[in-house]
Amino acid sequence: TTAGTEQIPVAEPFFIVNTEMVKLGDKVIFFAHNTVDGYEPYVSDGTAAGTFMLNNINPAGNSLTAVAMGLHLKV
Repeated sequence: TTAGTEQIPVAEPFFIVNTEMVKLGDKVIFFAHNTVDGYEPYVSDGTAAGTFMLNNINPAGNSLTAVAMGLHLKV
């Protein structure tokens, strides 16, 4: 809800690519974009300390291409 939504101040600014997210326990996994690494998988527990890139899967470029952006995360 609007009232229950707040921005998490993270050390590494990024924006979420789309609304495709998957809940895994008390965390959410999603793809996001930052200006250094491009599109990479992130995880968040809803706190600043618990929100970070899972791994830079493709250090040479984006891990999520425009072709793959329609794919769904699955557990």
